[in-house]
Amino acid sequence: YDLNPTEKQIHLVQQIWRTKLNSCERLLREKTKRTFQDSATIVNMNLLFVDDFVPVMFAIIEARLVTIEQRTQVIMEFINTYSQ
Repeated sequence: YDLNPTEKQIHLVQQIWRTKLNSCERLLREKTKRTFQDSATIVNMNLLFVDDFVPVMFAIIEARLVTIEQRTQVIMEFINTYSQ
């Protein structure tokens, strides 16, 4: 696969991941699902503008977003378990 992203692509992906990470951190601080869902919509809208990524790169980007979300959910479960 040709995975030589342009500087623009790299910047966009970093921005998408940073947005997702920030939203997950906000979720952990506020402990509400609403914030998480709203930010997920923003991230998904950002992905709509990524036309020039090859499918493999797009799959990598989405996998990273899923991983960030899964880690957040595990942390939330941990917090909920030990706060009771």
